[in-house]
Amino acid sequence: MKDINQQFIGYNDLINKVNLFDNNWCEKISKTCLEKHLLCIGSRENLQQFGTNLIQKLNFKFSAEVSSLYGKHIKNIEDFCYQLYHSTISDETFFVDGYFIRDILRDKRTAINNFFIWYDADILYQNSYDTFTMIFESFLEIGFELDQEKIHLRSIILLEESESIKIRKLIKNKEKFPIEILKIDNFSTTLK
Repeated sequence: MKDINQQFIGYNDLINKVNLFDNNWCEKISKTCLEKHLLCIGSRENLQQFGTNLIQKLNFKFSAEVSSLYGKHIKNIEDFCYQLYHSTISDETFFVDGYFIRDILRDKRTAINNFFIWYDADILYQNSYDTFTMIFESFLEIGFELDQEKIHLRSIILLEESESIKIRKLIKNKEKFPIEILKIDNFSTTLK
């Protein structure tokens, strides 16, 4: 497997490493979540540990609404809409399209801090890159809109490390959106 950093030529200033053995990682990342969407890459096992610990921290620290989306059950837009609909409070009628996703994300937020953690997002990425990109962009755009209302809506996208995951392509032309790329592992170094 190629070194993941090869994908980030020109983007090295965006990469942060999260050492799961560092006792302070969760505190640092939970603060980052208020300001930025996270694209996290690592092994499935490390991403699971990262996501589970982060959910607990966000709930405890920020009294946040945290919704989990399970990518092993998301193979297409219909699956994503179904999970999104059942993981959040909404008055919307269930429907399957990009407008529905945006409406659900934009719908009445019951908390000031709202987070969506999407486990195994690489499955949809690999099955339908266009659908994945549309959903990712919806999170970014609606998060940007809600920022104007002093409401945080952030996505935490967990992608298993693979040569087929092209982060550079995914974040191209998205400079106006707050995105942080994290490499999740058991490093001997900590976050910069």
